[in-house]
Amino acid sequence: MSTTQQAGGAGRYQRSPFGLIVALVVTVAVVVGVMGFMGLFQRKTDIKPAHVNYMAAVLAAQEGHIQPAYPTRLPVGYFATQAQVPDDYDGFVVDLLRGQKDFIGIRTARKATVSELVDDNVDKSATSAPAYVPTGVDHPLAPRWAGYRDDRGDTGYAATIGKDKVLVFGSAPVGDLQQVVDALTFKQLPQPHRATPTKAAKAARTPGHGSKSGR
Repeated sequence: MSTTQQAGGAGRYQRSPFGLIVALVVTVAVVVGVMGFMGLFQRKTDIKPAHVNYMAAVLAAQEGHIQPAYPTRLPVGYFATQAQVPDDYDGFVVDLLRGQKDFIGIRTARKATVSELVDDNVDKSATSAPAYVPTGVDHPLAPRWAGYRDDRGDTGYAATIGKDKVLVFGSAPVGDLQQVVDALTFKQLPQPHRATPTKAAKAARTPGHGSKSGR
């Protein structure tokens, strides 16, 4: 093989600096795209809303001298994803979810006004909607609830009970929101039952009672 052929053969494998940079950029872009696609798929399949025991959170709030409005029952298919005292310690927050779209929020506040609750949770541009009057409910939390609606289709119902303002809102069907309104209460939950030792149990633990050594 001649020297000219060797030089020509080697020349076929040479790359310019510009070509190497382009190849590197394309490779990185492909890798990032694949990782992004896999991450997106993983987020959609792996992340599931947590189920929260909202009654336990309500009891804890009551023990802390906070009076939350809470539903005694939930519409079919809903579960709580959040139940807590907000960061500003004004009232209580409960969030409910069914599937991926049906959301219901419950807000209790003492310092905030109804308008502020609606602005923060429904929309600042929310307009008035038909009021809701619970019927067939023995002791509704409020006899009449003002209605609100935004341009995205979210609905809210608000009422003032004494010093407390309560808002029920969300993207859920109106009928589900009204079911939650019907089920709201301020009632004090019973304290967890703590078993007290019986006289027989106390005697069994007392030396000289019920044992052969004590006879």
